[in-house]
Amino acid sequence: MQIITIPQINSNDDTCVLVEWLYENGQEVDEGALLATLETSKATIDLMSPGIGILQVRGNAGEEYAPGSEVALLFATAEERQAFLSRETADAHELPQKYILTQDAEALVREHHISDNQLASLGKKFVKKADILSLLENTDSKQQPVLTSRQQTVLQSKRTQSLVAQRVTLAHQTIPSAFAAIKIFCDPALQAITHYIEREGVIIGLLEVFLKEVGALSSLYPQFYQNHDQGEAVTTGIGVTMDVGTGLYIPVLKAVDTKSLEQIADELMEARLKALQKAFKDDDLSGGGLTISVHTEQDILLALPIIFPTQTAMLSLCSVQDELYFDDEGQVRRRQYITLGVTYDHRFINGAEAVQFLQEIKRRLESVSENNV
Repeated sequence: MQIITIPQINSNDDTCVLVEWLYENGQEVDEGALLATLETSKATIDLMSPGIGILQVRGNAGEEYAPGSEVALLFATAEERQAFLSRETADAHELPQKYILTQDAEALVREHHISDNQLASLGKKFVKKADILSLLENTDSKQQPVLTSRQQTVLQSKRTQSLVAQRVTLAHQTIPSAFAAIKIFCDPALQAITHYIEREGVIIGLLEVFLKEVGALSSLYPQFYQNHDQGEAVTTGIGVTMDVGTGLYIPVLKAVDTKSLEQIADELMEARLKALQKAFKDDDLSGGGLTISVHTEQDILLALPIIFPTQTAMLSLCSVQDELYFDDEGQVRRRQYITLGVTYDHRFINGAEAVQFLQEIKRRLESVSENNV
């Protein structure tokens, strides 16, 4: 007999929901078969069979389970499964004596977790297997309340928001964070982006350029790119917050420092499509050493992000703003800028390092031109 448990999930969730079983009790399954679908706040996870055998489901669809929780058993033969169920029935506590059940009826009651109230609804003192089967059939055939798509979205949003709230609370309670911000003038970069689009025929924006520049700094500022889930290893995977109306996701772009602007743009577009379809896998959302909280909606001046408990810092990128200034000749001019913020864990990073990190990003972005994009 093999015990099937919930696998380790991403670092942002302590539990996952067992959405549905794809096999029934007593069915034979092959090694590697998809047994069930799990769901975290950010992704779906496939629960695979560890071998060939006969399945006995233990976990209930719709309930939350932590990693390591037992949710199913896999038996070598149907006979082994039946022997196990017989022993389990014999070892179980006696049911209340107000009902007399046949052995088959009692087994069904335990397997389907039928309550006393449900048994009472039969109106019988002596309950047979056929009575329980009829009860189960009637229960299954009762029409469940039909939720509108809006109601389904609200229910899912409440659960997702609850999980997000847990992570935010944990971050505030356990991480001694500090914050710094810097103004970055971006007219040359925006002009370079326009010329790049005309020259290459590839649509990019300031976010793609920003990701490429930040991805190149992991060797100079490794303390900002550490992931404690990976033994404090420095990783060039960068997470990007993304909300297209289906909930907040943070897909991770791997090895950003090795990729072209076109490749980064393609990966961001693919991530947006997955967000729309809620099609992220766990690997899409893991492996990040640094996260960028994107707030590029119009008129957003400043955002103060949290830090994920497994990371040491998070950047916040805000929208492009206009300002007027006097040039050297006293003429009023217009220029554009963004505000870049960083929240950092004071246990690993001090204030001077945070300022130097921001200044280096500012230097690199303000040096972007048609010649180096």
